[in-house]
Amino acid sequence: MTKKLTNDTQDSIKPLIQSGKSHRKIATILRLANSTVSRYAKSLNANIIENKEGRTEIVSGTTRYLIKRKVLNGGLKTAKGVYDYLISFDYDLSYKTAINVLSDLNFKASIKKKKI
Repeated sequence: MTKKLTNDTQDSIKPLIQSGKSHRKIATILRLANSTVSRYAKSLNANIIENKEGRTEIVSGTTRYLIKRKVLNGGLKTAKGVYDYLISFDYDLSYKTAINVLSDLNFKASIKKKKI
């Protein structure tokens, strides 16, 4: 059987959840397990979406859609063209990232190897 949270702890979790902090951060602040905070948030019926932490997308979904359309219509034929297209929208990215965007869209693109 698990220990019940003290009333003080419960009272301190509720405003943190309502302020929009992630369950992980609340658990770190109050020195609790992540699962304890999540379970308590569910019992509060807090309809607050937990922030997804991690790496953000460099190229937005809308821009990916536009690139896919241009490639299929023949407007962009090479990875260099896609790279230049993204640079024209003030994206700060590398050529390799442009190739990764193409491969995420299920297009085959690779950097040519130099012949020795």
